[in-house]
Amino acid sequence: MPWPGCTGSRSAPRTSDCVRGRTDSDPGSSGTAPKWRDSRFGSVQAGRCGSAAWCISCRSWLLGGNSAIIRIYPAIVLLPYRADVQEDDTPFDPGETLPSKTRRKKDAEARQNLGIDLLGLPESDWRTLELPEELVLALREARHIRSNGARKRQFQYIGKLMRDIDPEPIRAHFEILRQRARRASQAHHRLEKWRDRIIGELDPAIDAFLSEQPSADRQHLRQLARRARREHEQGRPPRAARALFRYLRELEA
Repeated sequence: MPWPGCTGSRSAPRTSDCVRGRTDSDPGSSGTAPKWRDSRFGSVQAGRCGSAAWCISCRSWLLGGNSAIIRIYPAIVLLPYRADVQEDDTPFDPGETLPSKTRRKKDAEARQNLGIDLLGLPESDWRTLELPEELVLALREARHIRSNGARKRQFQYIGKLMRDIDPEPIRAHFEILRQRARRASQAHHRLEKWRDRIIGELDPAIDAFLSEQPSADRQHLRQLARRARREHEQGRPPRAARALFRYLRELEA
């Protein structure tokens, strides 16, 4: 009976050779049926079947069963076509792999810490961020808890609620607050330097400051600077120096 699906010449091995996995039908081989491995189908040993033959034309093993023919090429196993199986042509994306357990744990901890940071914001910021009502209630309750164990459990509950919230708007809000605080700190240090310079140099420093702030009152600056000098020399509280700093800050506003 001819082998279906093969147009080349073939020869069937003896039954004893087939059982042992050997055949002399391939003149170019040592007589041992090769073992091919495919990651999808595992290992297949030619000859360990009901009947087998070596196709000289296409140089492949044909394994015959009751209702199917398997053709074996090096590193490839061709199975009978099944119309009910649909192939997935979607290319594999290594970026779609599931995150590891450690990464999921770190993400959960980061979300919980972000939720705890919300306690430091006024409720007006909560409304600006449009937080869910359930999370707002949990944050309010956490502010009134004094027991360490209860606070820890409440923080865990807040972290659980944070899993269903997009953290990026909250992080962006905190970044805006940090930048605002950074600019305020820089302005504060700059005014402190101007205050110390005006007290130490008087008129030269006042002239330099007026070049940047023409609206400043020269006479008022001079009076505050001289009073601050006397207070420093007499070891009194620096009331004039504080008044000078407040005046400089008002000019910057």
